[in-house]
Amino acid sequence: LTPDGKIKDLISLKHQRRLTKENQAFNEFLIGEDIPALWDSWDIDYDQQVKMEASAQSVKSEIINQGELHLRIRSEFKIGEASTIKQDIIFYAESARIDFETLVDWNEDHKLLQTSFDLDVFSNSIKCEIPFGYIERPTHNNSLVDRACFEFSQHKYSDISETRFGVAFLNDGKYAIDANGSRVKLSLLKSGGHPDPRGDKGKHFMVYSLLPHDGGLSSEAVIQPAYELNHPPVLLPKENAQINKARFCEVSESNIIVESIKWADDNSGYTLRIYEAEGSATPCQIKLSSAGSAIHECNMLEEELNELEQTEKGITLHFRAFEIKTLKVSL
Repeated sequence: LTPDGKIKDLISLKHQRRLTKENQAFNEFLIGEDIPALWDSWDIDYDQQVKMEASAQSVKSEIINQGELHLRIRSEFKIGEASTIKQDIIFYAESARIDFETLVDWNEDHKLLQTSFDLDVFSNSIKCEIPFGYIERPTHNNSLVDRACFEFSQHKYSDISETRFGVAFLNDGKYAIDANGSRVKLSLLKSGGHPDPRGDKGKHFMVYSLLPHDGGLSSEAVIQPAYELNHPPVLLPKENAQINKARFCEVSESNIIVESIKWADDNSGYTLRIYEAEGSATPCQIKLSSAGSAIHECNMLEEELNELEQTEKGITLHFRAFEIKTLKVSL
């Protein structure tokens, strides 16, 4: 930071230029009338796009933390008839990720709230996470099908990338996004009146993040940071510092994700659900700190298919693109 508090060198110059087009929106709040033809609390109709307006009124903005780890800027806005937004924008010293910690006091009827980013990125598609992988959606309106895809579902991340640069959108619970060219909008709140006339009224806390990265979508650049945002580290009291620090499970390849570990349905041991996350066939080694007496590959019903050979390096597996595997460890 410069002495007068201005942001300097927080993000590389290349990323600064690519994060937003000149004179375009960056984290711009949009609000508009939302009365769909059907399913008041679920549907968003095509004409919603022309109803959205940037009408948030800034109340104040101040730097509340300026330390070695991060810079935190707190802003307050009035929006709609009677709603307010308090938001902390956090820039990190050791990461290009920008977090938006947002508290909305929502008091609207039949309104939709979005945040919008105009990026300087060229791509014909955006990759949106679905269970155990991602799906590509168009960023253009070339056909009737494309025009029907004006909003997509996502889970922890969406990513729009060129071959050498990209921007990921991470979130902790806001699962609707749309992309038109390089303008990306994340839906934050909706206030339908049926079946619950209260809609989404009340206070909502949410976190979404903007993450510029080199190259295209990868586990290191996008997928692992998305997991980290949704599963922050667990802090323990100092007296518990002697806890066993051995890794329960070690995987040799970053694109192989251990999604879950649970007790086996037949109570004979525990099971792991593992999948390939980037869409690339990959061999890997998996080493368990508690390998048990036998490890079997199973189907989704945990019915044993074949026993896997254990060596000093663990077990060797080969994953097809987006393949899901279930392992059962007998104890």
